[in-house]
Amino acid sequence: MVNKDDLYIIESEKNKIVFDSESMMIFSFPKHLDKNSIYNKIKDKYNTIKEKDKLQTSGIVKMHEIKHKIESVNLTLNVSQTCNLSCTYCLVESDYNNPMMMKDSVVEDTLKYFLKKFPNINSITFYGGEPLLNFNLIKKTIELCKKIGLKDVKYNIVSNGTICNQELIELIKDNDIVISVSIDGPQEIHDKHRVFKDGSGSFKKVFNTIERLMQNGVDPYLIAVYTIEHKRMGMSMVDLYDYLCENFEELPVNIVPEQRAFSLGEQVRCIKPLMEYYITSFLKETSRCRLRDIDHDIGTLSRRKKHIHVCPGGIDNFFIDAEGNIYPCQGFGLYNDFILGRVSNNKPLLEDIPNEFLNLKNNEKCRRCWIRNLCKFCPAACYDKTGKFVPDGEFCNANREYFERMIMLLGDIFSDEDKMRIFAKNYLNKGEK
Repeated sequence: MVNKDDLYIIESEKNKIVFDSESMMIFSFPKHLDKNSIYNKIKDKYNTIKEKDKLQTSGIVKMHEIKHKIESVNLTLNVSQTCNLSCTYCLVESDYNNPMMMKDSVVEDTLKYFLKKFPNINSITFYGGEPLLNFNLIKKTIELCKKIGLKDVKYNIVSNGTICNQELIELIKDNDIVISVSIDGPQEIHDKHRVFKDGSGSFKKVFNTIERLMQNGVDPYLIAVYTIEHKRMGMSMVDLYDYLCENFEELPVNIVPEQRAFSLGEQVRCIKPLMEYYITSFLKETSRCRLRDIDHDIGTLSRRKKHIHVCPGGIDNFFIDAEGNIYPCQGFGLYNDFILGRVSNNKPLLEDIPNEFLNLKNNEKCRRCWIRNLCKFCPAACYDKTGKFVPDGEFCNANREYFERMIMLLGDIFSDEDKMRIFAKNYLNKGEK
């Protein structure tokens, strides 16, 4: 049953776009209709549409209550606590004062530890520093997983793109590994931030790595950091996206604002024009780099998949440092206060922090917010900014503006048969990569 208080109305140029916060359905109505008329029409529509079961948005949830429902976990291994670059915006460079490589025994202990506590391991991400500095351990980890019968693990490597050889390419192709490569746009900007220890830029090596991977049938996932330098040089996020599309057509991309240079609200407001540009671009053409985070938000709306909990850290996602300490995620790997356990012993994981993450939206303010089931944020990024796990009011306002604009754009497209046909053809042409 529809609740009138759950209806959020957005006026576009031609229509009233209505978002039902609870069912997450989007409707379009003529502008002359008032809220009561819209409410009655939606009630009639619900008589012919099977409404999704409502999920609980109140009531405290504890890890021990949901642990039995977790079928698999995602692990991030910090295999190389050192790097061959000295990026100016790196959050973890202070850790490199104590360089360390993960040992075989830590990997063995990690697999044993998590397979005792969870039914399966869904994915393993090799992280650093620069993980390819410990390439042999990556190979051994994959071999060990196969040896113990973990055949369907999804592997990821998060690399700075300065190391590439044929052995790596063969490993990627043989094991369907997704490799992420960092490139911040044009050389004059990239080389301001992503530099080697001697201060020289890394752009040419990274560009050559991407080209070599593509020539060998490997499509890397590109990560670009939008910095103050981009802004100073008059390059918007849209400009950065266009640059990546022109040079690496159709590769999946994630563009993220520099965490410590922008406030949480500013980060969302940087992304909003890119989201608008991205969605409307599919009314014109198909050859665009896919934007993973925005695709995720579009998918959340189209599938009506609710974000009841904002973060899987410490729930079914874990970060293991080179010594075998377990954290909720790599963001909290910067702080010893957030160690949940150690893989070398069999003690249960601490649940205080995951319990907090499960209930970050369990408050009156969030329960009354119209984007409560869409909202997501990073507790680690919030903690880095404010010392708290939750964002400030500036972020909340910016996030509502972001989703209001997205729903209005999609609502207008879905209410026009011609636009809908073009958008569906172009957006779904290659699927959500």
